Formats: sequence, C-alpha cells, structure tokens
Amino acid sequence: MPQWILFTIYGIWLALPVFWFIRTAKMLLFWLYLWQLKDYHVGRFLAHFSTAKGKQLLTSKLIAVKLIFLVFLLFVWVSDLEDAMRETWIAGFFALTIALYGLEGMKTLADMAKRRLLLPVSTKKTVLLGLVLIFFELVFLGVFLSRFVEHGGNEEMLWNLAVPLVLGLIAFDIAVPFAVAVVVLALQPFAVMARNRIIRKAHAKRNSLSHLIVIGITGSYGKTTTKEILSHILSTKFQVAKTHEHQNSEIGVSRAVLSLTESDQVFVCEMGAYNKGGIALLAGIAKPLYAVITGVNEQHLATFGSMENLLSAEGGKELIAALPENGMAAINGNSAFIWKVYQEMKEKKNIRWKKVFSRPDTQMHERGVDLWAEKVHAWNDRVTCEITEKGGKPVRFSLPLIGAHHVENLLLACAVARDLGMSLEEISKAVNTLGMDVAAMRLLKGENDWVIIESTYSANPDGVMAALEYLKTLEWQGRVVGDQHPHRFVVMPCLVELGSKAKEIHRRIGEALARSCDGAIITTRDYVEEIRKGAESANMHRTAILYTESGEEIYRELKKFAKPGDVILLEGRVPKSLMSLLGII
Repeated sequence: MPQWILFTIYGIWLALPVFWFIRTAKMLLFWLYLWQLKDYHVGRFLAHFSTAKGKQLLTSKLIAVKLIFLVFLLFVWVSDLEDAMRETWIAGFFALTIALYGLEGMKTLADMAKRRLLLPVSTKKTVLLGLVLIFFELVFLGVFLSRFVEHGGNEEMLWNLAVPLVLGLIAFDIAVPFAVAVVVLALQPFAVMARNRIIRKAHAKRNSLSHLIVIGITGSYGKTTTKEILSHILSTKFQVAKTHEHQNSEIGVSRAVLSLTESDQVFVCEMGAYNKGGIALLAGIAKPLYAVITGVNEQHLATFGSMENLLSAEGGKELIAALPENGMAAINGNSAFIWKVYQEMKEKKNIRWKKVFSRPDTQMHERGVDLWAEKVHAWNDRVTCEITEKGGKPVRFSLPLIGAHHVENLLLACAVARDLGMSLEEISKAVNTLGMDVAAMRLLKGENDWVIIESTYSANPDGVMAALEYLKTLEWQGRVVGDQHPHRFVVMPCLVELGSKAKEIHRRIGEALARSCDGAIITTRDYVEEIRKGAESANMHRTAILYTESGEEIYRELKKFAKPGDVILLEGRVPKSLMSLLGII
C-alpha cells in the first residue's frame, strides 16, 4: 500500500475525528440556538424554513458537496473497480474529506475566538439539551474510535474500517438538524411536566394573594412599552410588580407570579402567545382584573394559522373573556382588528370598557371615546401631546420617548391609571420621570457623526410604519447641513411569520420607504422584490433599494452615500457586525 494512502488512513482516524467533532458540536449548538430562538415552538420553527435564510440552511452548497462525497464514496466502495484504482479513488476522497472538515474546524475555532458563534442562551433547559446532544456525538464518535484502538497496528483492518467511519461521520453531519429536532421533541414531555409543575405552584401562589390587582397586557405589538409606562405611572402610588423583560410566556408569567410578595399591590403582566388558547392559559395563572389590548396586526399569522386564531389570543378575546364582572378592558380604538374584537365581545362580556384614540377621527365620539390625544408632536427626545378625558379638560403630556406611536401606549396606561384613582395631572407628572430605556427605539450618535435611530429589538408591520413615520416627520433641529436637511437611510430585514399577507405588507413597506428615506438596504432576500415594487409605485427608483446580508458590505454602502449628520434607521434585527462598525455596541 503506497505511503500516501497510509498517510490518509491515519489522517482519517486521527485528524478527521477532531475536526469533525469541533464542527459538528458547533452545528448541534446552532440548531439548539434556533429552537430556543423560536421558543421550542414547532410552528415557528417550521415557519423559519419558508424564509430565504431558512431554506439556505437545508440547501447550502456545502451540504450538496457532502452529499456528493457520501454518494460517490459509497459507489466507489461497492464498485467492481480494480483494487489499486479503488484504493486510489477512496484515498483521494479521504484527503478531500480531511481538508474540508479541517477548514471547517479551523473556521469554527476562529469564530469562537472572535465570539461570532450563534449559541443558545444558557438556561437549565439548553444546558441539559446541549449536554445530551454532545453526549450522543461523543458516543457516535467513540464507537468508531474504539475500533482504532482495537486494530491500531493492523493497517489493512484500519483501511477496511475507514470507509464506514467516513460515511458515518458525513451522514451524521448532514442529519444534525433532524437529530437535534428528535432530541428536542423527545425531551419535550419532560419539559411540559416541569412547566406544569411551575404553573401549579404559580396558581397556588396567585390564589394566596387575594388583594392583588392584576393588569394583563396583550397584543401583536406595543406590549412591553405599555407595560413599562403603566408600571412606572402606578409605582408613584402603589407597590408595583411586573413581568421580567422578554418573559411573557407561561413560564415567564409563572415565575413572575412566584416572585410576588404580600406587599405587592399591583402586578402588571405582559402576555404573549403563538397559539389559540395561549392567552387563556396565562390569564388562568394571573387572574387579571384589567385587560389592555395594545394593537393587532398580521405578525405571527403564519404560526397562528388564521386571523381568527390570532384575534382570539393576541387580539384579546381570551384575555377579555377571563375578566370578572367588575373587570375593565382598555382598548386601542384606532385598531380595526381590535374594534372587531370589541364589537363581538361587548355582547358576551358585561364589563367596563375604556376606548382610547391616539388619532382622533370623525367617528371617535360616535364610538364612545373615553380618552383621546391631540396636538401630538414628535421631537428629538420626546413626544408631546394633549390628552382629554370624556367630560374633562385637556392635560399637557411630555413623554420622554421617541416616536409619536408611543402615544397609543401612553393612552392605554392612562386609562388603567385613571380607573385606579389617579388624575391625569398626576399621571402627567409621573410620566415626566420615565426613562428613555423603557422603549425599543433609541436615538444614538454613531460613527462618522451619523445619527442612528436604533430600533432593533424586533420588527412588525405597525412598528416599521411607526419608525418610518418618525424618520419622515422628525424635525432634526441643529442638524441642517448647509442649506439641506440630512439624508435619511434605512437598514432592515424582511418581516417574518406574516403568512398569506407577506407580499402585500412588504409592498406597503416599500411605499412607506419611498416617502420616508433616500435609500434602504434590506438584509434578507425573501421579499426584496415586493419592497422594490412598492417603492417604485411611490416614485422611488428600484436601485435605491439594495440587498445584502453582510454587515461589512452594508457599512461600506452607507459610507458611499451617508455624510456626517445624516440619519440611519436600524429597524428589526440587523447584523451585529454592522452595529459594531457603527459604534453603538
């Protein structure tokens, strides 16, 4: 047997397992990260593969190359080629396999050193799942390596066993997404048992707090900001507890309930769901006296399956249905979807209703408005408006958040605070001390003296439109360059989980971009063409809408066009490398 073939044999048994283990461990943890990102929700996880990035995960060129390796190696192994030729072909493929996994292994180590790996957030669940997955990887690898120990001095035997080793390693590599899914789903019953145990404890704790006033907040958007504004206002008069940041599921709500104390008077509970019945479950745990429905759009339509299911949960039907007879629901009267829910539920539920309007219209008083805002103005660092209660006088508010859309959140908070005995004057005074960090949108100074509007927490149709409206209408005091106002640019991904409404919504986003900015860079491929069509219909040239996923390339494009003092809106999740280059992380 030629020396170079012997060299590849020992490379297969000694070098390949190391590179393979490093690379495969990275992929196991990446897929676990993706499951965690989608809240271990099968519908949300599968919906990801309707996006261009999701499809690329399963149809990448690298996977195709490995499939070719797998099939060709298997074919040569069982073929009738002469022994010498077969050995040469197989050894050649061994060398290519070592090189391929060697490069992947070294790239993984380089990404690890630069902290560019996508890893799950460390929790008890992810640690357990991660250990189980790595254990299976080690067992799989150990089965083969034990044969090397057994036959270490027998080169002929090692040659015969090398092909099954390589075939097994490549097959395991390709099957990693399915292996992770099997482990996640197989352990799900244990996760459900643990979840149910926590929920039972939360039920018992909540039943022991009969004095507690609970305010449930749900909707497609605006939940967190409304929770923070309301909690801050009420904290000036009551002992207030609230759900933790990004913790609005059954586990998050249950843990928040378990952390309540006898001294807490009010519990402001943010509630989120991806299935019909999800909000009903949370309401059963928290037992709210108040329901706040912030706003509804098609976000998560793909996971709910239908608009009716979405309206049942995020639309507020389930939360309203859970209120006692002395309960009260505060609703966003400007939302057509919420108004539909109100029309249905007012006949079924004998409770008090508070209807708020942030955009007064001719039908407002016919619809029985309770609170409304007028003279709304968005400044650089705040929003000012006048809020009027039915039968009362206007009260001036200065909300230290950026974006006029926050007036909706403020009105809903006012409706509940008024019902709990606070005057509008008291509420206005409390709002003055609100911190800007309670909202998802921030105004920052970035590299090259650019003004950065950072709104990267998440993106939904109404949130995008609100951010673009802020970008368009904001008066950039002191930022006029020469005789011209600064140029405006937008960086954003396409939106996800919109179901059948996705194309229509992205065309509307394109139209809004044309009215709001001088150019946009879209960071995901899915609906770029629809955005361009919408922009063209509003007289923006399609070349003003660029597409690239690379943070470095986005930064280079911005440097071509953006001058000092220009404004850049970052809407939705954008590459972290871009945020680093912009100097905001």
